[in-house]
Amino acid sequence: YRIPHPLLDVGHPTTQGPFAMPDYYFELRRQQADAIVRAASVFDEVAADFARLSGRRLERLEAYRVDDADQVVVGLGSSLGTVKDVVDELRDGGIRAGAVKVVSFRPFPHADLAALLAEVPAVTVLDRADSPGGCPPLHAELAAALFGGDSALTGSVYGLGGRDLHPPDVRTLFAGRASTHIGLRGESCPA
Repeated sequence: YRIPHPLLDVGHPTTQGPFAMPDYYFELRRQQADAIVRAASVFDEVAADFARLSGRRLERLEAYRVDDADQVVVGLGSSLGTVKDVVDELRDGGIRAGAVKVVSFRPFPHADLAALLAEVPAVTVLDRADSPGGCPPLHAELAAALFGGDSALTGSVYGLGGRDLHPPDVRTLFAGRASTHIGLRGESCPA
């Protein structure tokens, strides 16, 4: 086995975990910001290659039954499979629920999400990260994307430490009865 990009290859040097003094730090951060913005086109190129190889198209956002939804849960990762199952169950019961999976978090698809959710009255964010004393990351980005719109935005933190998301938790979200942290063992924390 040959490592394709070894860390220490004097013939092809790379930078790993760069350190910059104040005289160049600002420029380094600007280069990183520009690279993240350009990553969107790289995602599109990779998605096109994947589509040619597999016949499946990857998108930065996966909308599920959102078109006429009154409520939508937005999240990241495999937990959205559980959310989609509950959406189907609720739809069978006459509740117009939907889901959006954010596939590519950076650069954040603000405009795409704002357009997708513009007509949705209630949006709930599922964050698998917390920000004690602040707003969890996905919730903060979605709040910025929906700012000035009519959607009511709520959110819950779940799954910290790898804990699973269960259908009853998702049903509680759609019923509007979820606390800020769902899936806790024992008694809930004081509000």
